[in-house]
Amino acid sequence: MGSELNRKVLLLVSLFVVLPSLLSSNIVGITSFQTSLMTTTELASNMPVIYLDPPRITKVAPGENFTVSVKAYNLTASFWQTDYEWRRGDDLGPWSTDPLYNYSLGNLAGLDIQLGWDETVLNLVNNVTKIPVESHPDGVLHQPIFKIKDEVNETHGFPWPRPAESRYWLAYATLDINQPFNGNGTVCELTFEVLKEGATNITLTRTLLSDPKGIPIPHKFLSGFFRSPNARTRLAKAEVGTFVDGKYFEPALVGEDVVVGVPVRNDGEVSDIYNLTLSCNGQPLLSGVWIDQVLDPGTSAFFTYTFSGADLTIGMHNISFDLAVLHKGELVGDFDTQQFRVIEPPQLVINGPTSATVGETISYNAFNSSHSDPDGEILNYTWTLTHVGEITFRDRQRGENISFYISSHWPSGNWTVALEVRDNFGVEYNKNRQATASYREEHPLSLIPIPAQIRINQVSPSSGYPGSVVYISGERASSNGEVEIFFDNKTVATTRANNWGEWSVPFAVPLTSVGPHPIRAVDVVSDTEDTTVFMVFQGPSLDIVPFEAPIGSKITIFGENFQAGTGIIIAFEDLMYLYLSLFPSIIASDDGTFNVTFTVPVVNSGDYTISAVGPYYYYGGLQVFAEANFTVTEGLDTIFKELEDIKDALNQLKDNDNHNFNCSNYNYNYNYNYNCNCSRWVSDEGNPDDAQGTDIDATVTTESPTGEEESNDLSNGEELESNLIGTIVLEAKIFALIAILIAAVTSIVTAVALSRQRKITPT
Repeated sequence: MGSELNRKVLLLVSLFVVLPSLLSSNIVGITSFQTSLMTTTELASNMPVIYLDPPRITKVAPGENFTVSVKAYNLTASFWQTDYEWRRGDDLGPWSTDPLYNYSLGNLAGLDIQLGWDETVLNLVNNVTKIPVESHPDGVLHQPIFKIKDEVNETHGFPWPRPAESRYWLAYATLDINQPFNGNGTVCELTFEVLKEGATNITLTRTLLSDPKGIPIPHKFLSGFFRSPNARTRLAKAEVGTFVDGKYFEPALVGEDVVVGVPVRNDGEVSDIYNLTLSCNGQPLLSGVWIDQVLDPGTSAFFTYTFSGADLTIGMHNISFDLAVLHKGELVGDFDTQQFRVIEPPQLVINGPTSATVGETISYNAFNSSHSDPDGEILNYTWTLTHVGEITFRDRQRGENISFYISSHWPSGNWTVALEVRDNFGVEYNKNRQATASYREEHPLSLIPIPAQIRINQVSPSSGYPGSVVYISGERASSNGEVEIFFDNKTVATTRANNWGEWSVPFAVPLTSVGPHPIRAVDVVSDTEDTTVFMVFQGPSLDIVPFEAPIGSKITIFGENFQAGTGIIIAFEDLMYLYLSLFPSIIASDDGTFNVTFTVPVVNSGDYTISAVGPYYYYGGLQVFAEANFTVTEGLDTIFKELEDIKDALNQLKDNDNHNFNCSNYNYNYNYNYNCNCSRWVSDEGNPDDAQGTDIDATVTTESPTGEEESNDLSNGEELESNLIGTIVLEAKIFALIAILIAAVTSIVTAVALSRQRKITPT
């Protein structure tokens, strides 16, 4: 499920990030269409088409509404192979049998459509998106749907810049790439209100179509046109301000010329005669009059007037435009107004040093700066530090009061501290606009070198617990020299500086007490050092239950004070138990605890260390989080010793059994009274012949040297039975010890096998 979602997200990225680089932004207008709805005979037959329907609206007056649809036509499952790359607005290249490109002529998976119009003539009052077809049978694309854009007057260009003339932006994609859309359908319906008499193109400023692979779909596009019934010559939107590099800037600064640009457009169907008069602050400008100008249908004119900066005073100025038009023998008028402001610039003052030492931190402020205009205020302060002779700055800061750190590998010599500001009027420094020079102030700085002395720049993190990995970095070491890191006067890492004396290295915090501990970085070559402090917190801990047991036993390890979500590996001395290979991953819970049970491995008796070890870091090795002691009460050595003792006892039992057997035979054959331990002889009184063919008594009778009889409580048969039972017990103990050994070995072998199997199994 996760990989499928990732694949879909990557598809969307390819649909809507790669496409703009493949398609051009060429915009083609539309002329001379029928006033009725579009018919299929007017559309391209060999390519898909995105078009406006109806393409031409001419009978809607101001105050009325009309609706136009954006439609897709002729999307098919066919392909076109060619040696020529298709770009928006082009026809398809010739068919090729060995093509460089193979374009889908349908299989629509994503689209991006933008439209633009004159907002002084038309106002978009409603839009209906016909996506997906499951909700809109006359629409396009199949669900599930991912909406990227569906905005009116969208100004933010993500995920790519939009054409400046775009007013409506619609972009969607299907998440089911196995079900692309083909055929004809309506993308959206737009309802406009007519604001005034006039005309405007309804232009498809962008049309991007994509197949499921993110490859553009070649297509034609046909824009639309609107003209009100009584369209004639009108004033378009005028521009007023300082004109620099093809742009108008407002407000103007004291001394700058102000240019007024007045566009006049004939949206009607006959030629018009007009007069245009400009006024400033209610007074007509005698030089700003155009008399008896002629404008043909569908054409426009652009008039300019320039106010000299020497004639303009500080403050607001009102410009009015009066247009008198003779249209079809009737005199009609049009009127518009614009405002512009003239301001005074700010006065900047930089406070700060003119010299500094390499490796030093220096501060600057603009507290004494002020705005000269009575309504002005400085809002933004931007500082840059640049080495003289370089184009790009070395550092940039923002704020009225800032600091620069002078890096030790920066060159000494002449530098420049520059301050640029932006005020509440939106005016800022522009190197091509001379009047904005006062929005920038420069301050000289001389950097003085110092002998190299190692410096610690960063310790990340600056606090932690034993076993955590810390990354330390710095500068000003000897070029390519060795750097040694000490923690509590104990070496924890070594590294080598680069050509510029910069260095960095990770290390693991040793097992130590809670509280502050010194870290020293020593430049071995120059014998200089820098020191900082690292705060050690209470680290994780382990508790083992039971804390002692023989090999093959089950023990449980409890952990606490771990960071939530930490992956943990259990290490038994030098034996690494990758518990992830046997059971679900050992992950510390939200409260920083975990518990896990495993088998004591086959080792000798004695004391061992069990550790909770963290994963590898990209800049360091394994880190030990916590350790605990564990005692193996009966190990491999103990088992072998017991087996050896049992073997000796077993051999002695077998010798006793053989000896008893011989003694019994002797007593039976010669009818001597004999004790079961064969420890002494008795008198052989009696007639041996009497014993022939008689049974041996259950009780053996012996005769002492004094002639008294003694009764033995154990017969020869019972002695043999006792020895046999002892032998069986010893052998059973051997088998038990061997079983323990086999169980312990089996658990280890199983763990290793599963671990290896887990490592080679594809995920």
